[in-house]
Amino acid sequence: TVEIRIMANTSILNTVKKAIGISPDDDSFDDQIIMYINSSFAVIHQLGVGPKKNYVIEDANNKWDEYMESSYARNLVQNLLVKEVQKKFDPPTSSSVATALNEEINELIYRLNMEAEVDSDTDID
Repeated sequence: TVEIRIMANTSILNTVKKAIGISPDDDSFDDQIIMYINSSFAVIHQLGVGPKKNYVIEDANNKWDEYMESSYARNLVQNLLVKEVQKKFDPPTSSSVATALNEEINELIYRLNMEAEVDSDTDID
């Protein structure tokens, strides 16, 4: 598994595209990837993480630091977002790989839930 560590001022869309093996210059799948990113942001928002208002991206101009400042929580969000998009955009053909990916996603969701509980008095952003 690849851990994703991203600079705060980089493009959310391009980060995800690189992580799933698509060149940032290739825009042929952008609409589909943006849809998956935004649906994943909605799930993350429901976990109580991120800005108070659900965050959506429109294109490659949306940056990670616009979404959230906390580097620890942002790293968890980035990893979860990439894995969720990968699962939807290019699902594993092997059941063991699919199971491993789902376990990683569940672990990240658990950790984000724990982070949201720890910081329930303040917004995690």
